[in-house]
Amino acid sequence: MTAQRLNSCGEAASGAAAMPTADFVAALERLLSELSAVLCDVVVRFEETTSQVTEAIAFSRCEVSRELVVTLQDFDRLRQEYLAVAKVIGRIGTCLERAVAGDVEAEAQCAEAITEVPIAELRKRLMACLAGQAGGPAPSLAGDEAMF
Repeated sequence: MTAQRLNSCGEAASGAAAMPTADFVAALERLLSELSAVLCDVVVRFEETTSQVTEAIAFSRCEVSRELVVTLQDFDRLRQEYLAVAKVIGRIGTCLERAVAGDVEAEAQCAEAITEVPIAELRKRLMACLAGQAGGPAPSLAGDEAMF
């Protein structure tokens, strides 16, 4: 008994199944590796931010300082990054399963998952990785973000 390829509605798909290209599989491998590196970068920054919040609160005299507000904004930014990376990893996993099953649209769906990342610099970093370019170190946020 051979396995049938099914379309998104669970119906038997017509035509021969095309296997993903070796370049696409290699791009997915690079992308997942880069996502891992992004998570490590985010965790390090999260730890640094946590330390800053702890210090700011410990030495606070009930005044809300500008530094505390900026640090809390950093927490929100980290939360957004965690959510974005988690969504991309989930979508990439689905794309990889579909690619291995012979879905020729999996590559486009993978790129689409990345284009939906709301954080521009993260989106650019992941798209560069998918295109075969080095992602490089995480960009510094200090010069790109407004301070309130």
